[in-house]
Amino acid sequence: MTKIILPQNESLDESLKYYPLHVGNYWQYEASAIDEWGNDSVWYASREIVGDTLLTNGKKYFIFVEKGIKTLRSKFVRIDSSNGFIYSFKNEANENREDSLVLSYWDSLSCERVEEIYFEELFGHSFEIRPYLGCVISFGCDKNRKLAKNIGLIELHNYCFDVVATGQSYFLNFAKINNIEYGTLVTVKNNIHQAINSDYNISQNYPNPFNPTTNIVYHLSEKGFVDISVYDLLGHKIATLINGYKNEGSYKIKFDGSKLSSGIYYYVFSNNKSRISNKMLLIK
Repeated sequence: MTKIILPQNESLDESLKYYPLHVGNYWQYEASAIDEWGNDSVWYASREIVGDTLLTNGKKYFIFVEKGIKTLRSKFVRIDSSNGFIYSFKNEANENREDSLVLSYWDSLSCERVEEIYFEELFGHSFEIRPYLGCVISFGCDKNRKLAKNIGLIELHNYCFDVVATGQSYFLNFAKINNIEYGTLVTVKNNIHQAINSDYNISQNYPNPFNPTTNIVYHLSEKGFVDISVYDLLGHKIATLINGYKNEGSYKIKFDGSKLSSGIYYYVFSNNKSRISNKMLLIK
């Protein structure tokens, strides 16, 4: 992926596109977590706008329902189009300011900082990405995330570092925005994840754990664009292994972690239809 830095003085109307609010919008994420004992888990999480309503403070809010993101919950959210602030309803007299869509490079909201906006290939399309990095949500804990224009939240990483690393990561694998679908929706039945489209697959790396090299095998049943990149726990891109068009067939690529420290890393497969992330462990 080539980053193309954009001017940071976007208009308010353009900035609002990073948080699309429309009844029926839906986001599905592949989520993973590691606990303090080193146990990891993978599941699918989602966010959906199920309606809108006028609350007791006289303001209109969109109703978000989230599943698998911390806990099942609903939230009333609105954007003030005059200043780009995002608010959630607290009570009749108060709101929580959740975000600002008009922050420029290195401005901060609470404890987050906004880095430079750039282009990134996602589901076969090029999107402008706004990364929020380096938010210390409590002692030793970081929160990083990325918003894509016309899509919304595409990545979220919450991790704490003490004796061991614990936390969660969420990677967008499907979105339906204003009735336009991106990626491949995954259905979950009896704890078995079933992709609607089976034109591709990517295997767990082997060996795993590894030191310092490991192999990643993927298969394409048709020609298409492929990106496979490696990320650390905080969502920082470590390496791009593949970024381009490939013919149908099976491929094996080698990842060399000799310059990296021991720890957990993710490799993310994306094409025109979906994103899939797998976890790998480097032990030196």
